[in-house]
Amino acid sequence: MPDDFNPTHYENEIIFADDSSIFRNLLSEKLYELDPFNKITEADNGEQVIEIIKNGVIPQLAILDLKMPLVDGYETAKWIKQYDPIIKILILTMFDDKMVKELALQSGADAVLTKSSNISDVQVAINELINGSFQPALTYPPSFTTMEIQLLKYMCTDLKFETIACKMNVSLRHVERLRENLFKIFKIQDRTKLASHAISNGIVILN
Repeated sequence: MPDDFNPTHYENEIIFADDSSIFRNLLSEKLYELDPFNKITEADNGEQVIEIIKNGVIPQLAILDLKMPLVDGYETAKWIKQYDPIIKILILTMFDDKMVKELALQSGADAVLTKSSNISDVQVAINELINGSFQPALTYPPSFTTMEIQLLKYMCTDLKFETIACKMNVSLRHVERLRENLFKIFKIQDRTKLASHAISNGIVILN
């Protein structure tokens, strides 16, 4: 921002979290060029976002990457909506996958765009989210349960299903039913392939 620009009021108070400082700085500059009343507070990860908000910076909008260290975008979105449901959340991700979008929306995101989106489209989404006119386009209704999401994350580790059942505090048979439902949703009948697909498409993020 130019040194002589010092508005007394910002129309758009935004927190922008992405572990790539290059992408974060470029997008912040472009958003400012489109609307000089965008006040953007930057963060490297979700943990910093949480600390910023706890310290009194309550944004109108949080822009979050999904794949971040310490606390990823999914968990950050969940925390924000629990802390203050009024805060709008825009996910900007490199993953162009409908299940990534679905999980992000279930985590509390109000909108999901890819990082390849036109910058003017991002600004339009920001304005619409803040003024309450944004209408997300879902291609199909959400189908994951909280326990299915939890199991999917465990399936991307080396834990045996018996251990996973103990950690989830359910029976092994219950875990097996959840597993079979995940296989049906993803149309993949192999744990290793499912884990690979979930990680490579950003559906599960391992820090």
